[in-house]
Amino acid sequence: MKKVFYGFLFFIFAAIFSAIMPYPIFSNHTNITEKNVYEINNFCETEMQVSNSTQPAVLDLSFDEIALFLEGEFEICDLQTGLSFFAKRTGGKHHADIEPLNKTNIEILKEIRGESTTWDRRPVLVKLNENVLVPASLCTYPHGFETLSNGLHGHLCLHFKNSKMDGTKEVDSAHQRCVEKAANQAKNFLESLE
Repeated sequence: MKKVFYGFLFFIFAAIFSAIMPYPIFSNHTNITEKNVYEINNFCETEMQVSNSTQPAVLDLSFDEIALFLEGEFEICDLQTGLSFFAKRTGGKHHADIEPLNKTNIEILKEIRGESTTWDRRPVLVKLNENVLVPASLCTYPHGFETLSNGLHGHLCLHFKNSKMDGTKEVDSAHQRCVEKAANQAKNFLESLE
């Protein structure tokens, strides 16, 4: 009977503690700072803009900082061709496994990569919303599993600053060089949009 009583007390204590200290407060699920959340969520608010410019900002964020913002659909802008396609994150723990949304976006992807069926990385910008872009590196070679019925037969890998390979849990230097290249080319890309 004592075990039941102590179990009941523990349950009550846990319920009260959970109500006072909700999970996100003591969770280390993401390393994104409050400032980054503020910038991403409020960047398009008119009171946040210091000028009349509608040019997007390029934010230097790591994968851990933006992982939660990759839950829905987003646009990937290829810096070499200027083409872009829409994709969705379908997996990946230390980087994003992504798939183009549909066959139209797969055709754009094929135009971006050309005849290449290699593991080459490409500098890209990921558009989180109309006003926020993040430098990234895209491997356009489909591999592994797929979850969308779009005809791609695999997924693509999208790496950001400090992201890692899921298997080795190590930072891929080729992807990181590509992320840096994307960050350096971002200004020219934004000027081409004007």
